[in-house]
Amino acid sequence: MSAVDRNSGFSSPEETLGPDERRAYQERFLREIVSHAYAHGTPLKAAMDDRGISPDQVRTIEDLQNLPITKKSDLAAAQKINPPFGGYCTVSVADLARVHQSPGPIYDPIAREDDYYRWMTSLYSVGFRPGDLVVNTFAYHLTPAGHMFEDGVKALGATVVPTGVGNTEAQVNVMKDLG
Repeated sequence: MSAVDRNSGFSSPEETLGPDERRAYQERFLREIVSHAYAHGTPLKAAMDDRGISPDQVRTIEDLQNLPITKKSDLAAAQKINPPFGGYCTVSVADLARVHQSPGPIYDPIAREDDYYRWMTSLYSVGFRPGDLVVNTFAYHLTPAGHMFEDGVKALGATVVPTGVGNTEAQVNVMKDLG
């Protein structure tokens, strides 16, 4: 049996991009997100209109400074006025995978997308590999950490044992029993 190399390799082609390619990739993503949010009439559209900014004027990373900042308190207020997501969600609730809640309260809609939080690359970089059996001790209730970690582990091809927080003795037994 050969040892698993946990110290080298890349999980995605984006990790190997040079500075110019990386910037082009980031700016293409920025344009897509801003155009999508604007086209779907989110509060970002209203804020951009108030400032006289069109999506065509958000092309580069430097253009981010022209966009309005939404504070957590603004988001909580918007969700109270326009429940459940304050007008920021651009898909129907039926198209969501989960809804998390954070203090405010703020409801966080999560799309049905593999590795939504993009943790796979980070997990790969610290040595997780396909075929690993991973004990996930993050909480799974209302907060996203358990799902963030699990989705990243699954995306790289490892298996999750969702133990959650607490009950340390049981977690140690799971690790011993499953290797």
